[in-house]
Amino acid sequence: MKINVKRIFMAFLCAELLLFYISLIQPAPVPDHGTLLEIKPYKLQPVVQP
Repeated sequence: MKINVKRIFMAFLCAELLLFYISLIQPAPVPDHGTLLEIKPYKLQPVVQP
């Protein structure tokens, strides 16, 4: 059974972008999406820190 890695990767990438977009358009934190809002700052943080 051959697994299409590219298709899975693209689906994962689209899901990540969708979650990121949803977290951006939400002005106020929603209690139900607490984990989503916790992940957002780590993605927006610069990698290099003093």
